[in-house]
Amino acid sequence: LRLLISRNESAPENINSLITLSINIIVVLKTIPYRHVHQIMRVTGFKDNQFLFEELT
Repeated sequence: LRLLISRNESAPENINSLITLSINIIVVLKTIPYRHVHQIMRVTGFKDNQFLFEELT
């Protein structure tokens, strides 16, 4: 996502803050051995060049 945003000529300098404000929930899907929701996480912030997550499942 960071790469896609940075390709835009008018992209903001602080892309990570924009991502943190825009993305609330991440759902990880797996298909092996069957299709299922593997993990649900909430994006809680950005610190020390790392995104912070809270695992919901």
